[in-house]
Amino acid sequence: MIPDELLFKIIDYIPDNNTCINLVLSCRYFKNTLYNHGYLKFIKITPMYNNPHNFLIQTGKHRRTLNSICLMYLHEAQWWIGEWPKTVFFNYCTTGKIDPGREVYTENLIILNDRSKKLSINWKKFPKLKKFRTTSWSFNHEDIRDKSLHVEV
Repeated sequence: MIPDELLFKIIDYIPDNNTCINLVLSCRYFKNTLYNHGYLKFIKITPMYNNPHNFLIQTGKHRRTLNSICLMYLHEAQWWIGEWPKTVFFNYCTTGKIDPGREVYTENLIILNDRSKKLSINWKKFPKLKKFRTTSWSFNHEDIRDKSLHVEV
């Protein structure tokens, strides 16, 4: 049996969900330990397959290992996010105003096919943001202070 800390380090270096799931299913010890501490790197939510409560439980359970989430076809999609991971991807959502309420450490924010008329983002809440990508032509770009931010429109 290996120490839990070593198992957590191994999970940190695994890049995808499939490999993590294979590791979890490889033995009972891994399953018991990782089910309690999280192992997923990516979670996708659509209104057909999940509900907000289940999604918040999953993101909370895997917050230590979660690198990215994808939200699709949701209204006011930002309210589905409890913990903001490194990459947040909104696709076909109605986002309107994105304001996490506190500073988050998201590095990549991708908003494609937004159904809002005007996209408003509180840039002060994203101090670590390195890449912003959107297909929206109407968003508040005046408040972007950090010149090193890579913006793709």
